Amino acid sequence: GPRVGGIGFLLAVASYFAQAIGRLWSAAAFILPWTLHHYIVPQSILVDDVAPLRSFLVLFVVATVGTTVATWRFQRRDLP
Repeated sequence: GPRVGGIGFLLAVASYFAQAIGRLWSAAAFILPWTLHHYIVPQSILVDDVAPLRSFLVLFVVATVGTTVATWRFQRRDLP
């Protein structure tokens, strides 16, 4: 529901800001490999019309983990 969507949105925004800070401030560059935007380059996909295999793999892993967690959570709900 809205809670999961909100958490996903906050994670994406936090990853974006961490990536921006890591690129702008050299002392914070260590955080770049920990951001989702380091592995998926939306600019190359949207502007250059190039979709590297790495972007597809990262999106696949994120979707698989999300689906697995959602399925696990769905099976543990307390409905009669």
